[in-house]
Amino acid sequence: MSTGARKLVHTGLNLHALGGGLLLAGLAPHIRRVMRVTGWDTVPGLQIERGHEEP
Repeated sequence: MSTGARKLVHTGLNLHALGGGLLLAGLAPHIRRVMRVTGWDTVPGLQIERGHEEP
């Protein structure tokens, strides 16, 4: 998981540098939690769609 997640983070950063971004949708709750705990949910250019069960 960590290698794939890092690739997503780097892709988001690269897209941000070009004026865009990456939206991650449909993530499993435990993956969203990992992204939040690691702080990757605040990376510029990377947007994580909230799940239906999150406020």
